[in-house]
Amino acid sequence: MDEVNFDWHLTSSFAGQSSELALLDRWWQDPSTTTMVVSGPVGSGKSWLVRQFAHHKDATVVPCRRISVGAQLEKIRATLSLKPTDSESSNTLSSLIAELMEQRSDHKSLLIIDDFNWLLPTGGSTVDEELARLRKTIISRKASSPLKLLFVVEDRSVADTLVAEKPSNSGVIQGLEMSSLSLSNAGSLLQGSDPFERFTLMSVSGGLISRVAIFGASDLRQVVVDEVLTPGGALWETGEVPITASLREPRIYFSILEELAAGDRLIAELSPAIHLETGPTSKYLNTLETIGLVERRLPVGAPPLSRNGHWRLKDGFLRFYFRFVFPNKEKIIDGLSPEDLYDSVIAPDLMRGVEIDFQDWATSWTRKSHSFIAPIAGPWWPSVKPDFRRKQSRRTEGLTIVGFDETQITMAGEAIWSNQPMGEEVVRDLRDKRLPLLAGAGYEQEFPPILILFSRAGYTDELKNAARTDESLVLVDVGLEMTREAAQR
Repeated sequence: MDEVNFDWHLTSSFAGQSSELALLDRWWQDPSTTTMVVSGPVGSGKSWLVRQFAHHKDATVVPCRRISVGAQLEKIRATLSLKPTDSESSNTLSSLIAELMEQRSDHKSLLIIDDFNWLLPTGGSTVDEELARLRKTIISRKASSPLKLLFVVEDRSVADTLVAEKPSNSGVIQGLEMSSLSLSNAGSLLQGSDPFERFTLMSVSGGLISRVAIFGASDLRQVVVDEVLTPGGALWETGEVPITASLREPRIYFSILEELAAGDRLIAELSPAIHLETGPTSKYLNTLETIGLVERRLPVGAPPLSRNGHWRLKDGFLRFYFRFVFPNKEKIIDGLSPEDLYDSVIAPDLMRGVEIDFQDWATSWTRKSHSFIAPIAGPWWPSVKPDFRRKQSRRTEGLTIVGFDETQITMAGEAIWSNQPMGEEVVRDLRDKRLPLLAGAGYEQEFPPILILFSRAGYTDELKNAARTDESLVLVDVGLEMTREAAQR
């Protein structure tokens, strides 16, 4: 247990998360709000963030453990100088917080409960009831206590329940969801200056601060071999933790993640691959979505209830893990060299996985730089049958970027992460094959729409010459733009 007047010995090692730290500082200064719930997956830097925030404050940090709720609450009571309870019925989280808020009514202080979810009872209805009591306790005592409460949880549903905007809340309980680092706030965690190497490290690490620190310490091959593919390595089991720590039956979830690691899927493609009907598959996907591992993506302009939604595994590291590590673990244990696995299986196929994040980066860049001509921009794909889509042709994949104004398509784009310079064939494919798919789907187009192209390896001389005389062609200097983004601290 950490002492009051908290002094964090790792504060000099803290990096990134400057915007999250600033948000917590504003919350600390705001007298109208009492509680902050910080949520995010394992490795997202929640614990580091709150300890950096607590540094040199009148703060107590309580790290919870996987022991019985009652035993843990009694230990916390002793640490916080609260009297033991007379009965189990009164030994609850809400009663502990009520007593503490009453005790600390004379000065401002901070209580951080890390892994807060281990203080909740088991069972859905009892958890909801305890969270409701806790909300009521915090809101009703807010005016009489300057105590600030900071709860750290992995389960986003717990955070959502506490933070839910109801008339009684009125901002008293707020939430902060941790996300992946960007190129700009990864900062000193990434070695080297090559923007493409840095982007690859960010993609494979998934952007979570704990993993970025590991991947940024050496070259990619060495980190993957030593820390991911070697039994006992720092990341050998990390990919499975979000499932085994949160869900009782991991096998079906692992099967879904293994499928999604190969690329986005329609539910009609997933179901036969994992040998389940679409109904049960949908329930498993909804659970994975609730804990923040997957997301349902729609083509830009599609209605929310469209059946053309693709499911994606959000975390780049989990895509890497379930594509290359999880299926080969037994082979490694049986003697397959991690070096051989990397060189023969991972290295030849690595760029395809990074391209998913590269296309997201290109879409984000386009939204920021060309919002004046395309207020709405995102990926688009046609509605096709799963068996036809499995052919993986550009015709069935749609377009990486499509931009709209209020009435028509004004822009389209492609982003390719490879070692080969992009050539004029990409422009012909866009104009002759894929843009007509949009017209066939009923979208009106400005003629000609602006084409924005992104290529890791640059562009052929022929394409550069074409862009000099064609004002509708925009060739983005990807290395320059990534370097600029990384410099924006």
